[in-house]
Amino acid sequence: MKLYLSVLLFVVCMVALFLAIVFNPLDKQYISCFDEMKGLSALKNNDINAFFEFYDKPVTVKNHVGAMLLLSNIYKDTGRYIDALRVIISFRHNKDYSVCATFNKPLERSVCRIINVFEPDLSNVDKNREISKIYFEMEDFKRAIEYNLLSNNVDYCYSAKLYANTSNSKKVDYYLLNCRNKEGIQSKKYRLAYAYVNSKKSRYLNAEACYKSLINKNCEKRRNCSYNNDVYMGLADLYMQQKIYKKAERYYKKVLYTKPYSYKANFALAQCLIALHKSNEAKTILKNIILYNPDNKYEIEILLKKISSNN
Repeated sequence: MKLYLSVLLFVVCMVALFLAIVFNPLDKQYISCFDEMKGLSALKNNDINAFFEFYDKPVTVKNHVGAMLLLSNIYKDTGRYIDALRVIISFRHNKDYSVCATFNKPLERSVCRIINVFEPDLSNVDKNREISKIYFEMEDFKRAIEYNLLSNNVDYCYSAKLYANTSNSKKVDYYLLNCRNKEGIQSKKYRLAYAYVNSKKSRYLNAEACYKSLINKNCEKRRNCSYNNDVYMGLADLYMQQKIYKKAERYYKKVLYTKPYSYKANFALAQCLIALHKSNEAKTILKNIILYNPDNKYEIEILLKKISSNN
């Protein structure tokens, strides 16, 4: 009898605990679900600081692979590289049951939670590759190469771009050739790598022709299409290298049309506008980006002082 009562009491306690977990309105995963929805809405409205406020939560960073990668990429795009690194390093495993909060019926929510318990983690995030890409954006190519070598597999196209910033031309040719063999000569990934490598080798006509061939005409016609952004950025940087500032200005502005928070595009555009003697416009851009990018305050202030000294 005592054993029966003990077993019954144990079962009742387990059920009570399970129900408390499933229906707990203060569950951080459930709260994060609605925070992430608010964050996506803020991002859609280009309210970057609000996006960071809703998304940069421990439960999201450690457990939600999709949201974590989005947060890291937005930090990277806005030039907040230390935060981007922190987010990638903090990720543990994809154990996201926040979606269960969207089920109103208790039974549906219970089933969702049970499925989540037994669902394997298939996220397979290559942290080293992601860290390498952040260092690439920081133009710390030595560290970018170090982390790229620690990655789970070889990304030939990305590696070709990496080594294009070094004096090791043999590795550039090796990775670019393998990129073409693996991805195909007509693939966007290969052609972007080819154009980037040629721009670094000062083969400007080759790079320009390749970038322009990648422009998607249908995307150009659609108001919020960002498919061409990496091509536009490549062309803008290419024209800046050649001091063709009017064309560079045009393509930087194309990037910023769909990604107004891009630190690299904003900062490069400001430099371009200074060269075109449009100091007031450059000053406005710099004062705007400093609001959401305190990490690069020193770099921005140097450019602002340059504008003031030129006036």
